[in-house]
Amino acid sequence: MERRKPLRIEVPREDRPRFGRVGVIALIGFAVGVSWPHLAGVRIVPRAPTPASEAANDELSGAPAPTAEPAASKADAQPAEPAPPAAPLPLRFTIGEGEVTSCRDAQGKRVSSCDEVDFDGVARGRLATLAACDASSRARGVLSVGFDLDFERDRVTGIQKGKSTTVSDADARTLIGCLNETLGEVSLASITHANARYTVFYRVEFRDPVEPAAAANDAAPAVTPASGRATVAWDVALVRSGASREDDVVARVLQGTRVTVTGRKGDWYRVKYDGKGSEGWVFRTALGM
Repeated sequence: MERRKPLRIEVPREDRPRFGRVGVIALIGFAVGVSWPHLAGVRIVPRAPTPASEAANDELSGAPAPTAEPAASKADAQPAEPAPPAAPLPLRFTIGEGEVTSCRDAQGKRVSSCDEVDFDGVARGRLATLAACDASSRARGVLSVGFDLDFERDRVTGIQKGKSTTVSDADARTLIGCLNETLGEVSLASITHANARYTVFYRVEFRDPVEPAAAANDAAPAVTPASGRATVAWDVALVRSGASREDDVVARVLQGTRVTVTGRKGDWYRVKYDGKGSEGWVFRTALGM
């Protein structure tokens, strides 16, 4: 038999693929594909937001921009003191301590020995409204004001002028009328009492207004001796070592605590606040002054 030779196909040399040239073309295409978005400014994926872009987004959406708050140390954490009103009505008078002058039982019989009722929280706030009364700017002297309390009816049934009043009759009538207008509905339910009715008097002393020049020269007022008792009106009153907000806090006294006033310096009162006789300074509004 004739032995066959294996089939052999020959490709011309110029038709064979040149792999070196293909590799170069692929490399150039890859480089162009990677660098093209950067050169053209095209964003393929979202970037992490910068502070400036966050602020711009918040401004466009109307959302408030976050603000950094300084961390407060535990030593600085304390009850904030309410600041005095920016433009308070000038108080040209002082309010004395309340005094129970009479009381009656449920049958209307007069009781010889009356217990103390803590009506200060209501009375002092109402008496302070006299600053808005026209007569307070011209009144001079003492106005004795009596509140008639009826615990069975849970209301103040009347306001009367006391015998120790020295202001003019016209001013006294106007001042009492102003008190009646601002009295409103007063509840006595939270006040501890032993009898059905009481009359509690307060002494309101009107003085001459302080001249602006004198007030400017009185930048560092001296301590004025004072006596009496007062009731803490704030939820927590801060007692300080001196008569300023820069002085250290030495104690905190809860609302309703009775303190003994021993002196005054400007808008600050020196008080004894515990059974040991410890003294400190409290801002006047903390005592309802």
